[in-house]
Amino acid sequence: MLRETFIHMCIVVAFLFIGGTIFRKNPFFNSTSQKVLLGLSAGILGAFLMHFSIKLADNILLDLRQVAIILSGLYGGWIALALTALIIAASRIIFFGIGPSAIAAAITIFIITFLTGAVSSFKWTDAKKAIVMTIVSTIILTANFFYILTHYDREVDFYEKVLVFYVPLSLIGGLLAMYISNYITVSNRTHYNLKQQAQYDYLTGLQNVRQFNSILANYVVSDLDKRKECSLLFIDIDNFKKINDTYGHPAGDEILRGIGKVLMEVTSAEDKVFRNGGEEFSVLLPHSHSETAIQIAENIRKNVETCTFLMPGDVQEHITVSIGIAYSPGIKTPTELVAKADLALYKAKSSGKNRVCA
Repeated sequence: MLRETFIHMCIVVAFLFIGGTIFRKNPFFNSTSQKVLLGLSAGILGAFLMHFSIKLADNILLDLRQVAIILSGLYGGWIALALTALIIAASRIIFFGIGPSAIAAAITIFIITFLTGAVSSFKWTDAKKAIVMTIVSTIILTANFFYILTHYDREVDFYEKVLVFYVPLSLIGGLLAMYISNYITVSNRTHYNLKQQAQYDYLTGLQNVRQFNSILANYVVSDLDKRKECSLLFIDIDNFKKINDTYGHPAGDEILRGIGKVLMEVTSAEDKVFRNGGEEFSVLLPHSHSETAIQIAENIRKNVETCTFLMPGDVQEHITVSIGIAYSPGIKTPTELVAKADLALYKAKSSGKNRVCA
């Protein structure tokens, strides 16, 4: 039994680390597709655990399939739980056929699934949920084994094996699996948050100046190599200091968020939008000609001009932006493109503001 127990834990740990790698890019399981993928993965884990079950006697199989159900409920909710339960129940029948023990196992799986789903909806910490789920599932599975043993009229020795061997295995194995999964999840979420902070502006959600420098260099070099055009827009909010001085920095932050929203609405998915710092924004238009860039810049300017921003005291303010445009033909480095865009922005500001200069 120790050999089978070791195999069980190796399977669980291997699946946890593989799953941690798969979900590392977005470890919050907040989309339906992620929940479906989690449910399928956990179902496959449960099937593997059943395939390597510890055979106590004919039709009596000890394993840690409940770990797969708990993981699914802990992170994926009802969608993931339903898929996991269906895969495990179907695998039980496929591997070992239909009989009283298979029916009892299927019923047990769905009871554990329902209770796990109920616990997952509680406003508890993940650790508390995992402990309660593990204890409850162990009690239910132990009761199921006793029922099967009674049905097949087994000797007292089998009852002792369940109590002495399976109950500690289920509790220790389940809690250890939850600890490892929590460690991987916390590590992935920390990595994700640090990556977001390194790449995105906390206020507007736009990409930050680090990303601007990196992406601009890649696009400019690529377009120069392929003899294609790209355009760069530098955008500056007019009289922004006056807004901050009059209404305070929180009001200024609301305007920055509003400008970021306008930029995302006007540009396409291919375009790259950045907040470079302060009241300065930029938009990189890959493979765009000068006419397209001017049209997009004018759309941005007009949309900002027509926006109404509600300031403290229910005062409505309208703001404007100045935009400078530079094009890649004739330039040799990203630094040169930035310098041209900056010069164009200076011309827009010095010639009256609320205008586009290229």
